[in-house]
Amino acid sequence: AYKVKLFTLTKDRFIVVPDEKNPDAYKIMTKEEVTIKDKGKRTYWNVVGEASVMPLAGMMRLKFDLFEEALFMNTYPSNSGNVVAFQSLANWKTA
Repeated sequence: AYKVKLFTLTKDRFIVVPDEKNPDAYKIMTKEEVTIKDKGKRTYWNVVGEASVMPLAGMMRLKFDLFEEALFMNTYPSNSGNVVAFQSLANWKTA
């Protein structure tokens, strides 16, 4: 699983988890905690997109329901801190 933070949506955190039905696909999810009177705290997971790995490029393609274009995330750790670079180019291609 991957944790993703988009700096344009500062409050939201996204979790990218493998899809149970397709091992090559991932789901992008958000976690929502709600306190219900007389029942306590409940946690809801909402699917907000899908992702797939591009292994030769070392990238993950993230398709959020919120954005028209896909975002691309480097799957290798960054040496400059906890920030992962994104690209949003419609005609971006891997080698």
